[in-house]
Amino acid sequence: MIHIIVFIIIVIQLYLTCKNKVSSLIFYVSTLMLLPNVVKYQIGGLGVVYSYFTGLCMLPLLLRKVPQEYKSYLRLLYFLMAYQFLLLFITGIPFSLQLKNLILSFFTCYILYLLPLVSIDTAMSLGRVNKVLYFVILIVSLYGLLTFIMGQNPYFQYLRSIYPQSLDASSFMEDSRGVVSSRVFSTMAHPLCLGQILTLFFFYFRNIPSVLKNKAIYKVGLYVILLTALLSGSRAVFFSIIVFYAFDLLSISNLKTELRTLISLITFVLIIILMVGGPALSELLAAYFGSLSFDMDAGNMGGSSGSLRLFQLFRSFDIVNNNLFLGMGIGFVHEFGDKYPEMLGYESIIFKKLIDEGLIGLFLYILFFIFLLKLGRRTVKAKDFSRWSFCFMTSYIVSIVFTGDQQSSGYFFLLFLLMIKYYRLNNYGCICYNSKL
Repeated sequence: MIHIIVFIIIVIQLYLTCKNKVSSLIFYVSTLMLLPNVVKYQIGGLGVVYSYFTGLCMLPLLLRKVPQEYKSYLRLLYFLMAYQFLLLFITGIPFSLQLKNLILSFFTCYILYLLPLVSIDTAMSLGRVNKVLYFVILIVSLYGLLTFIMGQNPYFQYLRSIYPQSLDASSFMEDSRGVVSSRVFSTMAHPLCLGQILTLFFFYFRNIPSVLKNKAIYKVGLYVILLTALLSGSRAVFFSIIVFYAFDLLSISNLKTELRTLISLITFVLIIILMVGGPALSELLAAYFGSLSFDMDAGNMGGSSGSLRLFQLFRSFDIVNNNLFLGMGIGFVHEFGDKYPEMLGYESIIFKKLIDEGLIGLFLYILFFIFLLKLGRRTVKAKDFSRWSFCFMTSYIVSIVFTGDQQSSGYFFLLFLLMIKYYRLNNYGCICYNSKL
């Protein structure tokens, strides 16, 4: 049944790419969020994920002309891709393994880096994208809450019955992180992936006017998205939210409004947790805030401690010592991490980039973020955007430094570019910043 559905998805994707570029973007992003990449086909002895085929359907759209103001961004992106392609031939691990990981990055990340530039050119088309993506991410969040209440994930149980070797996500429902007695992963393959992506969408939709006629319902939907992100059990998600609000509070004049809303949000989250059968309030607070210490022994939290992260940083330089500038090869941590006991929990993007792509790759990755921020400041003349872009990027960097890029970087660049489009298509940011969420 799932293979028939995937075949239909591929046909629809190809049709939309040829007929309607906006609908093609919406459909591609929606399927990535609703159907995880555990759905594979065996071709030539290799497990090929379904998004390879939908991504290939998108190629004609990606060949469209990019507006002049984004040409410098495009050149840097192509340079980064060319560097990664060059590593296939000069690093030590097998060519086929590196190529597999690079292709996966292209279809799940790099396509999203480009789609907004070639698909959206009117405010009306952007409005369509925002409305559909809001409902899709809300569906993902509501299903996540449902699985939290049920204590099981029927969708993934079905997928696991088909792909037993490629998915072992059911154990997350029995995992716990402080007060979060069951880690939510909804339609994603991992709770960290869900937490990062939901947080990005929350920050994005928080900054634009309601896509619904009823603004109250729109805000409730945003709180549902945020609550589900917190139930993923990722401390990095919690810290990224704190960082976003902290920078935002420091840069606005209406401090009382933000503080009042933040207190209301915390109260809302506590009430929801209590309603679904959490412990007594005192125990709940102690467990939750105790989990933020990054101490592996604090409240049986699990996860990685701060001292472990520091140890892993030093070990990263030891592992890559013989090829410090170029690294060990694309996907080395993913493919061979189990052979290095010290790589257990190697989640930070710094470790992965340093080992996989060396100091040059890590430098280019950091440069790409800086350039994206400058691109936004240069093309959008609005103080509101400058504030949002800084908070958005800083909070995301905090998240990936702690837990790595859990298939979320594509969504980060997608939403950042959509926000640039939003301000530009509305006369360079003549839109009031939504500071009431």
